[in-house]
Amino acid sequence: MSLAELLPAVRGLGRGDKMRLIQLFADDLVRQEGSFGPGEGAEYPIWSPFGCADGGEALQRLLDRENAP
Repeated sequence: MSLAELLPAVRGLGRGDKMRLIQLFADDLVRQEGSFGPGEGAEYPIWSPFGCADGGEALQRLLDRENAP
């Protein structure tokens, strides 16, 4: 089947099905071209400002010092 034949069917899909199709294509590309990006099942820590009042206080002291006459 050619791309020209496939496009009308893809355009007729709902949003969820289109997103799943994108994911399937991306997975296929990873398998064909080798790994790039996060590996399957990989976990990466994400920093959060929650509980980091010390950083805010340090920044405020710095700003106060720079704005002092």
